[in-house]
Amino acid sequence: MSAPLVRRELRARPGRLTLVLATVVVSVGFCVGAFGFSQRVEALIAPPTVGIDEQLPEGTVVLTANTNSITTPTALDSSLLAKLRKVDGVAQAGANYDQPLEFVVPAGTQTNRPPVLRGVVLSSTSDTRVWKLVAGRFPNGPGEVAVDAGGGVVGEVRLGERAPLQFPTTTIDVEVVGVVQPAASSASLAGMNDPAAVALASAHVILDPQWAPMLLDAVGRSDRLTAIPVPGVDPDVLAARIRRAMPPGISVLAATSRAAQTQHTIASIDDDVRTATIAYAGLTMLVAVLVIANSYSVLVAQRTRELGLLRLIGASRSQVARAVVGESVVVGLTGAALGGGLGVLLAYLASRIVRTTGVQVGFSVTPAMAVVAVVVGVTTSVIGSSWPAWRASRVPPIEALSDTRGGADRPSRGFIPLAFTVAGLGAAAWLASRPGAFDAGRLALIGGAILVGFVGLALLSRWIVVPFTRLVRRPLELLVGVSARLGVGNTARQPSRTAGAASTLMVGLALVSTVGTFGASSRQAIAAQVGAAGRADLYFERRGVVRVSTTSIDQIIHYAERGIADSVEITEVDGLVLGRHGATTAAVASDPVAAGRIIDLGRVQGTAGDGTAMLSADTAKLLGVRVGGTVTLRSVSGETRKLTVSATYTNTAILGPAVVPWHVARQISADGTFDLAAMRLNPRAPPDLVQRFLKRELRHLPKVSVETPEAFAAFSTSVADTTLRIIFVLLIGALGIGVLGLASTLALSTLERRRELVLLRAVGASRAQVRGLVWLEATMIGVIAAVVGIGTGTAIGRVGVAFAPGTLGGFPVIPWLDLAGVAVGSVVTAWAVSIGVARRASRVPPAEAGRI
Repeated sequence: MSAPLVRRELRARPGRLTLVLATVVVSVGFCVGAFGFSQRVEALIAPPTVGIDEQLPEGTVVLTANTNSITTPTALDSSLLAKLRKVDGVAQAGANYDQPLEFVVPAGTQTNRPPVLRGVVLSSTSDTRVWKLVAGRFPNGPGEVAVDAGGGVVGEVRLGERAPLQFPTTTIDVEVVGVVQPAASSASLAGMNDPAAVALASAHVILDPQWAPMLLDAVGRSDRLTAIPVPGVDPDVLAARIRRAMPPGISVLAATSRAAQTQHTIASIDDDVRTATIAYAGLTMLVAVLVIANSYSVLVAQRTRELGLLRLIGASRSQVARAVVGESVVVGLTGAALGGGLGVLLAYLASRIVRTTGVQVGFSVTPAMAVVAVVVGVTTSVIGSSWPAWRASRVPPIEALSDTRGGADRPSRGFIPLAFTVAGLGAAAWLASRPGAFDAGRLALIGGAILVGFVGLALLSRWIVVPFTRLVRRPLELLVGVSARLGVGNTARQPSRTAGAASTLMVGLALVSTVGTFGASSRQAIAAQVGAAGRADLYFERRGVVRVSTTSIDQIIHYAERGIADSVEITEVDGLVLGRHGATTAAVASDPVAAGRIIDLGRVQGTAGDGTAMLSADTAKLLGVRVGGTVTLRSVSGETRKLTVSATYTNTAILGPAVVPWHVARQISADGTFDLAAMRLNPRAPPDLVQRFLKRELRHLPKVSVETPEAFAAFSTSVADTTLRIIFVLLIGALGIGVLGLASTLALSTLERRRELVLLRAVGASRAQVRGLVWLEATMIGVIAAVVGIGTGTAIGRVGVAFAPGTLGGFPVIPWLDLAGVAVGSVVTAWAVSIGVARRASRVPPAEAGRI
């Protein structure tokens, strides 16, 4: 019986379901467009068919360092290779490098390739098990290299040519003496001549294995270990054995896993793109679900008498519910088809827009985009219709005798939205208050919990509708007249419907105000902490994905010792710091004594000492240690050193949450890439002269810049600004769907009141008065959405700032002017979307009153 009901409703009410369909189409379009664009960006990093997987012999087991660094960590020491060779079932084991290096290409070239990837290639050594010669020979000495086809294109070099290549230690003019291709594949990029078409994973430079460790500042270390199993041993079984023999900081995967086939830098960038895409799709789907739920609630309310009649003639509750859900499935599939086409168009436009900014990502339609369209369309439609379907199944048969559509006025119970609010915001507060690092996973959980709380608040907002209308009714009546009385009355008569119309826009505005408050507070905190750390006169800062040797930086500073009075270098740590109650991977290696002299650490307890560790106050609580206690520094390879905690501090903008001695990290291969250096100049040395000298010395390390404190602070805050702009762009989609939801709900509710509008026209109401009624109602919905959404979001943002770690937290800053502009814009938008609805409502003929 459910199928005929679905067909009948689809034929009877196509116009009203079109409003729901529009929401599904837009949500599917945004999700498919984002997914299609991200796929092209991922292809620019690691193409699906040509990449590092072709270099691995069949059955290879791969060991890599498991770190949070975006740059490939050279953190596997030689002791692990000896241990790997002793594992039962390993026939051969070797070490290799795959960290990024960079050919210094001429200025103004490769403008259609992302700046961070210009000239960047992955390093390897001349191993005949991995590479086979196509022309020339393998390199012999520090000044010779070979390239594969992609490396030659990106480096703009050919066989026999010379070009500057940046290593972590210096830049060397190298000669290309050979051209290679993967030994395990016959694939080649020989016909490709455009750097924009070469993915990072497809460009390699091959080094002499005798010189590679020194050039890469990796003596006794490697980026990747590989093990080939004895014939007959399953790679997955061997991987399990190796995993048991290795320390916990090692990732061990068989080559059958794509994660094992992907170089660390590629995987890090790839994961960031994928995470952002999933977050955007999730946000879009949630707002779309709210819109569909509101729309179906109004549709179900309009059909109360019909549903009661179905129940009266024998339809069961489950049949009624299945009929509503069946409609949603058809709408979802239709929306998937139409939205898929919209998504393809959006992905194409995004690729064209990005291409004009200098990034070539290409465009193609993939089967995965079709899958995303179907999943998003059906999922949002079915989930959004579930609650209205349940309510439809609860319509009693007696409603068949009613002509009042009482179901339309039946409010939902308040305990459900209250439970959503308490559970969501309570979970967010609990997650934020727990000790530990605010990594991507934890922030995602907090964001999801806040979103759930916002949904509950949006549903609870119906309780403020009546008090609000009482407050504004009299002034509006004096200004507008009878239209105000009717519009305010309609708004207050059905608080649930009013709150439902405002809810989707409300959630979007709450998210915008939360992010705006948190972002403004974080930006000010970063600027204040960087400014407070201004004891330095100059900074070195690494940019890009190429590792930089701290030893090389130290030598450059030593050359300028007459102009530099004091300095401190800060290096990433490839490992973790463990305490009694926890651990943190967010540590740096430096000289704690020099850091205390040059960098303002805020409130400090204790005194920095040689060979000791320093922790931020929050990290000390996380690890369960105090000044005078001990922590353990553990490298990725499993070596450890005990360190005494000599001091705690509060200003984490420069050093982050934990500092360990650089020479100790170096001893156990836990020192990563150089990140930052702060220098105090000799009072007698001219700053401009010292800066020019340092820039000249850094010409061999082009990815390290020399900056004044002002430029350094500006760059630090610009990173936060860029992140916020990206987030706000993502929220525009949610706001767009929220506005569409407002238009849909307003149009459906106006259709529901057609009888009322006819009677108004029959008793003398003019078209202008009817239009004013709808305009005023929509404007009040916009005001309610703005007040509740922005007010709640601001409050949540203030609480979030209080719970945030020191680098991001601080004194709450509310961007009142920006939020006021958003509020005014939301009210104007609500009025604007009502124009078409109001025009249609005003054209209701009074003659229809006789047929009611």
